[in-house]
Amino acid sequence: MITWLRAATGLAFTTPIILSLPSHAQTAPVKIPSVTTAIIIDGAIKTEDWDAAANSGTWERFGGPTPVTEETEVRLLSDRQYLYVLIKATDSLASRIRANETQRGSSAVLDDDSIRIHIDSQGAGIGFSMFAFNTLGTQYTELEGGTSSNWKWAGDWKVAVKRNDAGYTAEVAIPWKLLRHPKGASAIGFVAMRRVFRESNPVASPPLPANLQTTKNLAQFMGRFDTGPLPDTPSAPVILPYSYVTAGATNRAKVGIDIKAPLTTGITALATLFPDFQNIENDVNTVAFSYNEQALQDRRPFFAEGSEFMPERDLFYSRRITSVDTGAKLVGRDGNQTFGALVTSSAEGVNRTSTAFRYDKAFSPLKAVGAAMVSDNRSGAADSRVARISADWGEMSGRGRYSLTSRLLQSWNLGSAAGMAGEFAANWRDVPGRINAKVGISQLDSDFYSPLGVLIDKDRRGSVVNIFQSNRFDKGAIEAYTVDYSKSGAQRQSTGEFFYDRDLFVADVQNRRGFGINVGLIVQRRIQQLGGDRNIDRVTHVAGLWNRRTLFSTGGIGYDSGRQNGKAYHLVEFQQGFLLSRLWNAKLTALRQSLGGVETRQVIITTTLRIDSERSISARLVGQNGTGNVANVAGEPGTNIYMAYSQRTRSGTDYFLIVGDPNKANTRGQVTFKMAQAL
Repeated sequence: MITWLRAATGLAFTTPIILSLPSHAQTAPVKIPSVTTAIIIDGAIKTEDWDAAANSGTWERFGGPTPVTEETEVRLLSDRQYLYVLIKATDSLASRIRANETQRGSSAVLDDDSIRIHIDSQGAGIGFSMFAFNTLGTQYTELEGGTSSNWKWAGDWKVAVKRNDAGYTAEVAIPWKLLRHPKGASAIGFVAMRRVFRESNPVASPPLPANLQTTKNLAQFMGRFDTGPLPDTPSAPVILPYSYVTAGATNRAKVGIDIKAPLTTGITALATLFPDFQNIENDVNTVAFSYNEQALQDRRPFFAEGSEFMPERDLFYSRRITSVDTGAKLVGRDGNQTFGALVTSSAEGVNRTSTAFRYDKAFSPLKAVGAAMVSDNRSGAADSRVARISADWGEMSGRGRYSLTSRLLQSWNLGSAAGMAGEFAANWRDVPGRINAKVGISQLDSDFYSPLGVLIDKDRRGSVVNIFQSNRFDKGAIEAYTVDYSKSGAQRQSTGEFFYDRDLFVADVQNRRGFGINVGLIVQRRIQQLGGDRNIDRVTHVAGLWNRRTLFSTGGIGYDSGRQNGKAYHLVEFQQGFLLSRLWNAKLTALRQSLGGVETRQVIITTTLRIDSERSISARLVGQNGTGNVANVAGEPGTNIYMAYSQRTRSGTDYFLIVGDPNKANTRGQVTFKMAQAL
């Protein structure tokens, strides 16, 4: 089958090159006027400043047919330093505008009445950055390629919002240096979206074609704006030294430094020396049963920066690198080419050097080829590594897009060639309310070795079929629904024996008031060990959810029952958020699982008091206990409580006071004080 996959990958590899005509929207660009005097961003709009500004165009509903009900106007200006955006948003029910989130960097901004500005600074129709804010002026940023949440590190932009009886107005200034654009660029893609909390779907300007209104189509079909020549001078380097001292269970002092140096307007180099991650609150692994390892987001700044340009998780799961003494990284996009390279070293326990590399070249927004390699070298052992080539080919057709994707991987373990892996898939993606589908085949050899990756169901050769449909409505009793069915099966690649087959059905419905129900059925027949018994897993899932439209107050309870791994299985999970005040919220998650008489319990309580947009006090309790932790090989029983004060300023010194350690299994009696100052 790998031979067949090689042929399919080769065909997919050559197709994007042969059929590489641009397929993004070819509309005449709108000229953004240039100004010689900087616009003062204070929300006090001066008409004379904006008289000559370009208008973004008409507004239409994004993702639904409902007419636009509230008027919005967006205007654009620029100079050599900034892109300026003016927003005038009227609201017939201005007293019902919702704005709760006050902490900068929180994605909860998107759930308030808010504005989202999407910019394709590369002009290639492949990716974009997003700058969002609510009517309190709280900001949220997603830079293309990924970045740290520290805005001294990521870069800063300005917004000022003023509420009035008719709605609100806002002025925005986004530095060109914050946008990664190729040398000689003179145009951008631009779409503004407005969310009215009372409505399910946002409105957008310039509008996308009615049959192409999905997020995946956004970069390709957003409006084109002529900016004139953009500045080619990259941002100044950011040098972020830090120091900390810990006392208590552990006594130590440490200094380190992170450096971010843009080499061009699109390519960034990073370096780190003795980084410290104690104040990074990583996600907690759930103890719910799984046959495979879980993979969670890595929030550490050095790994978060440019993470979208690094190899996929089956090759490179950065949380495998638990200790770093020194590290270097190079990430970026230059027009239709993207790449990421990383090397880290550590002497903790044993000398270890880890490297990762990825390169992709797009011939159009839907056609691309790529390659990646990851290695992990430990002192006294031969190098272990894995390499991957890939190809993607797609075309727009009527309402949606169809595409072919292929990947071929080779691994080496301790210097010798090991197993291979590959996959080939055909996809159909349509607009909301229409059927989407995927058909794929894959193989993962029993001796395939990925030193830093997360592998799912090794020693398999199988196929998958997936059909799903979803939609959101702006009127009527039902606000949103999703229906998803998949059928998959595999044999053992090494012996040809039966491995598993699985049927999964999920349905989710939410009403206009935020109440919903989620129902699922999983039927799986599986032999976990070679020559073992064929266990028939059958799990029925039902969940009720409430307050899904209420920020920080969402809740739900779910119940799973059936058999897993040949044993009786029951799982109860409860979640509830609490908005105690505009600045104070909390969340409770409780889970109880029984598998063949072995019981596992998990409780997570988090709370955050937002003093202002730069300062906060947070605390978290994680408790895991029971007769055994059968679900998660990385989990440990125990109870951990920690508290932290953080001050992340736009300029000046950042301070962190940490009582305990957020990522240990049990509470640690220690206090850490950390300072970081950007130079």
